[in-house]
Parts: sequence; C-alpha cells; structure tokens
Amino acid sequence: MAEFTKFRPKNEQAGTDPDEYVELRRQHNIMCLIGNGFDRAILRREEFRNLIGLSGRSTSYRDFYYFISGNNKYNVPLLNEQNLIYAKMKDDIENHPDDEIDTWSNFEQTVTDLVFNMDDDHIKAFLTRFQHPESDLPSYISKIEEDLDKIGNLFSNYLNELLPVDILVEINREARDHKWAINSLSYFLGDLSEEDYRKMHFTYRYTEFDQNADYDTKQEYREQYNNTFRFDLFNYMIFNFNYTSLLDNYLYLDKNQYLPGTDSKPRDFEFHIDPNQFIDDKLSKSNVTWPSYLLTEVIHPHGIKDIPRSFLFGTEMDTDAIDIKEQLRFIKSYRGLNEKKYGRCFDETELFIIFGMSLERCDGWWYEKIYEQLSKDNPTAELIIYCYRNNNDDTIRAMSDAEFKNNVKERFIKGRTSYLENSDIDAEERTVMERIFVVSFTENNTYFLGFDQHN
Repeated sequence: MAEFTKFRPKNEQAGTDPDEYVELRRQHNIMCLIGNGFDRAILRREEFRNLIGLSGRSTSYRDFYYFISGNNKYNVPLLNEQNLIYAKMKDDIENHPDDEIDTWSNFEQTVTDLVFNMDDDHIKAFLTRFQHPESDLPSYISKIEEDLDKIGNLFSNYLNELLPVDILVEINREARDHKWAINSLSYFLGDLSEEDYRKMHFTYRYTEFDQNADYDTKQEYREQYNNTFRFDLFNYMIFNFNYTSLLDNYLYLDKNQYLPGTDSKPRDFEFHIDPNQFIDDKLSKSNVTWPSYLLTEVIHPHGIKDIPRSFLFGTEMDTDAIDIKEQLRFIKSYRGLNEKKYGRCFDETELFIIFGMSLERCDGWWYEKIYEQLSKDNPTAELIIYCYRNNNDDTIRAMSDAEFKNNVKERFIKGRTSYLENSDIDAEERTVMERIFVVSFTENNTYFLGFDQHN
C-alpha cells in the first residue's frame, strides 16, 4: 500500500531520532501523474532520436499500430483481424484518416466499445464472423481478454526494440549532467504565471507585514505563518503511467544532484520558492531559495515493459454502473486495486501535478479522486496541469491563452468517471476550476520535466 510517510516537525521531536528530519518545520505531500506525453517528448529530443531502435518511432498509439501491421524488422503483420481489438484499431486508423486518432485514449475507447457498447446481436455477429464455436457473453469476454493479452505482449516487444540500452545510457548521462531531477523538483513554481503564482495557497506569500516588520519579528512571523519556508520537507509521490523507465531515469537522484542531509548540515537541497521573483524583485536570494528536505518515490500503477502481464490495458468507468461481473476485469482501477493501494494518498496530498496525460475518461478514477480533494470545504489541495499547446491545430491556435487554459480545466472536470456526458459545468465544478492552475507550453522547456538547464 502506497502512503506518504509522516514525519514529526522539530518542535514535536523528542531527542535525536535518526528516522526524523532534525530541523523539519512542515511537510508538503506532492502527487504527480505523468503520462505518455513525457515519453514522446524525450524521444523527440535531437540527441536521442538517432539512438532509437525503431527509426522515426515513438511510444505513440499510431506508431505501435504500424509496427504490428507489418512495419517492423520482419516486414510482416504480427496480428490479423481475427484479433477483435486489432480489427477495431485498423478500422479507426485506416478508415477514418481525418480523425485525430493518435493517443492511447483511442485504444482504451476501442476496449470500451467492444466490451460495454455491444448488444447481444453485435456480439453474436462478431463471434460468428470469427468462427467462434460459442456465441454467449462469457465466450465473447474471454475472446476480448485473449486478444488484449496478445496486444500487451506485442507492445512489450515493441518497447524493447524501440529503447535499446544505448538510449537509456545517454538519457542517464544527460539527466545527471544537466541535473534534470533537481531542476524539476526544486524550480517548478517558476512555470506559473504571476497571476496564478499569487493566487496559489502553496506558494510563499510576501505580505505587507513582511515589508514593515523588523527582521527578527519578520523571521518569526514567516516561520509560523508561511505555508512554505526553510527546512520544509517536499515529499513527492510520482505515478508513472508509462510502461517504460524513461521517467524513472530522468528523476533519479544521483550523487551528482543530491546527497541526504546530516545533523551538521540538516538539509537535502535548495527549494526555489519564487524563481521568477514575482513577490518582490528586491528580495535577496536567501529569501527565495530555501534549504529544504526532499523525498521521492516513483510508482508504475499500470505495469512495466519487462513484465507484459503487468500491463493494465483496459478502460475506466464507474464500477457501480456495471452489472456483469465479467466486464469488471476490463476496469483498470478495479483490477489494479487502486482504492486499496493508493486511495489514502489523496487525502494526504497538498499539491497535485499532472503532466503529459490525455485528461480523458480512460484515467477517470484518478481525476475523480483529485476532484474530491479540490471540492472539499476550505480545501488545502490544489492542482497544476501541464498541457502541450499544439498550435498546428486550427481550433487551438484560434484560442486565447485564457480560453485554452479554461478548456484544459473543463477537460479535467469532464474526464472524471462520475461526470455525466453532455451536462453543463455546475457551480461546484466552477469552484473547483478556481483551484486548478494550467501551464501551457509549445516547447519542452518548462522547469518541471523540461530539458533546459535552469540553475
């Protein structure tokens, strides 16, 4: 079971305890959800493209489809239309070329259509078409499961060919030399607009009292009332929804970036509370860069590429609405025991960060849990969503920055499992949207999971 470990602040510690942080003031639990957008971004980097095992490919849904369709080292199709899922993939991509079918949410919609949107006549027609000896629902479900397992095994093969050791070694070197992990975990508030920075509860607040009080009183005031300050613990729980270890590699805290604190030097790293100096450009560096503590944990809730049977291929919806038990096996949160494994983490989270996720219903369980925290009375939780702005899309290009950010917030609201299709955003949901902050970008140069060296 994943939980945030709780540590006692300095004033509650009794003597010297090696399990505690000796100068700890306050603990901040931060949950990050990272999707396929990250893997695709890192594989587009010029220094890595030539090392990819399958030239010109990425972890995208469409590239995988072409791989199993025959564009592989064997030059032969690896599946045919006897596989019901592959048949639906082929129809989506080849018979609907004008549709934007290039995200894994499309694959999960395929599973949804085949398992939940088929009536008895369609099921019988499918099984008759593929000469299946039986035409009942359990036989149909078994057929879909068998086909899904074959897709999972082939995707594991695809990833292993796509990512040879050479590219992992080079990413390892770049991440170490450019301190990508520490840049992400220390500077990410620098990605916020000034308006959002000043609205967030998480950020440091430079008040009128600070400007007028003498230093000693000011220091005491800040230590007591500031949400974030010196000697705080920033405790990151990072859910990697990719099957690869590219993100794990990027965020690994090697000795070139990080060494744990000691009693004589009670800090792990410097947290940059105001990288853009939105508070006051006259502040000294010591007021915006604080000695802090750091913990990280990376979890793969949907499996890892070296264990194909760990892949949680499927879909997501409200399990209370499902009457047929065989269908439950396709619900990722049900099969993955999400509530039991991760449910408690949400109550303890102060800040959520989403990066590279589609915001579609296929991950709706996670969005539902975040929404619950954001909708509480007097909530302390907030959410930052990083969203790539594809200005090659005419609709997106026509949007103002405010319209684009509002659209992202609405997509998050509508991605929840409990959201009723085609309903209007209600008052509670509007209030939740005020607690969501969107970072839009067109280049991967953000502090968080970007590739530029900022420090």
